[in-house]
Amino acid sequence: MFRGDRFITPLYRMQPGDVPEGGGTGIWLQVENEKFLVTAAHVIEDGFIWFPMNKGFKRLNSPGVITNSPTGSRNDDRGDFAGFHLAPEDTNAKHPFHEFVQMSEVDVNLNYQFRDRYEFTGFPWRREELDHILKQTKPGFMSVTSEMVREKTFGILGLSIHTHVVIAFHRKKMMREGVRTTAPLPHGMSGGAVWKRYTQSEVRKLSAVAIEYRGNCLIGSRISGALEYIRARFPWLSKNIPQPLDVEIVTTKNGRSVQPCAVPNGGAATLLDDSRATGLPPSISGD
Repeated sequence: MFRGDRFITPLYRMQPGDVPEGGGTGIWLQVENEKFLVTAAHVIEDGFIWFPMNKGFKRLNSPGVITNSPTGSRNDDRGDFAGFHLAPEDTNAKHPFHEFVQMSEVDVNLNYQFRDRYEFTGFPWRREELDHILKQTKPGFMSVTSEMVREKTFGILGLSIHTHVVIAFHRKKMMREGVRTTAPLPHGMSGGAVWKRYTQSEVRKLSAVAIEYRGNCLIGSRISGALEYIRARFPWLSKNIPQPLDVEIVTTKNGRSVQPCAVPNGGAATLLDDSRATGLPPSISGD
């Protein structure tokens, strides 16, 4: 049975007295023998750079890359991606429950279809249990499965079907085990895994990184964009990173042309070293 919580980790920042505060999610990802932690840029900027070990917490001490906003405001960053090339000290500290997503489990092709089903997974901080005395937490995993919105909704949000995944998320109209319920606010799921679900199958493919909750929508930045940043930084891994097959039709004065799908923000990013790192009804499930 598929366990989405095996491939992601809650991310924390430390409050005075070494009290952990949850607020983000990260994805464990592997390309050949190289291992990465992928999340949303705003999660890292907000200081959520600690992950749980078997006992206690570990601060990320690995080099990484973070997307740049075209305006300087993170709110205008449509990629909103950060990734860390994990050093052995971080890889070895990972909780033994967690696994790395392999390239065979990744879908870089959007193949947009209205009402295709996607599953957003992460750790909303409102579902977390915190023991202030022992300074320990019990993260609350949540998954939200819903349908892709109409293409015109992407335009209203200022997004493109070629770079994002957007599903409907009406919190007060969710179903849990056949019963209508109100879902928790998803704050803290940013950086979590977005899986494409296939009809009549338990098969899921990692398709995007969760980045935003806006209106009645959950938004993910396509994993193909994140992988292109990894490809550019580690060119020797290129042969092991799947290439998007879908294309974008671009109209110019010379007519219509076919171009490979764009990476958000034109691929602008900043390198980080460890000193910088700070039809069917929609449903929810979780611990």
